[in-house]
Amino acid sequence: MKKTKTIYLALLAVLLPPMATADLLDVSEYDLIELNGNWTTGSTGWNLAQSVTLADANDVLSDGYADNFDQRTFNGIFAYPGAGQSLVFGTGGVDVVLETFSFITSRNYNNNSTIALDYRLDGGAWINAVSTTSSALIAPLSTCLAVGSNLCAGQTAVMSFGGVLADEWRWSHLTGNQVSLHEVMIEVATTSVPEPGTIALLGLGLVGMAARRKKKV
Repeated sequence: MKKTKTIYLALLAVLLPPMATADLLDVSEYDLIELNGNWTTGSTGWNLAQSVTLADANDVLSDGYADNFDQRTFNGIFAYPGAGQSLVFGTGGVDVVLETFSFITSRNYNNNSTIALDYRLDGGAWINAVSTTSSALIAPLSTCLAVGSNLCAGQTAVMSFGGVLADEWRWSHLTGNQVSLHEVMIEVATTSVPEPGTIALLGLGLVGMAARRKKKV
């Protein structure tokens, strides 16, 4: 009987806990809340002499533009020239478990930009999740030149948070010439709790199994 009880408890432990999964955070659940530094829009192989507003950048980063687009039509917003630009996103105080930050990019000029990903919770200090180079994420300039001068098809770059709790996150261009962004996607950890009906049925089943075994004994 003791062995059977142990088996029942093990089944409950395995089947009843919430299940952790990963999913994309819907664009309605967060916003671009800060646009710091010099940002421009880009098309036809080079940057337009046009500054980007916060609202425009928000649209560009979340309007559903597909991967593998032709950069000669439109290539997003640019951290250009120099460095020190950043994008700050937030959920309006709703805590989420951040897994990855991905974006489509079509410019990796000279393959030398250093970028970083930070996060914070409840207005606290920024914590660095990852610092890397553009060359570690996307194809080098030589690949772009095969398409045309300063042109690239869109490539998806992925940076990992590593499952941290936050309500704001920041993408920064630290050094180098320029990087373009289009279509930011945020993957978060989600938890699915078993339905009450499922739990009840499982409980009844285990009780029935126990009663049947007891009757046999």
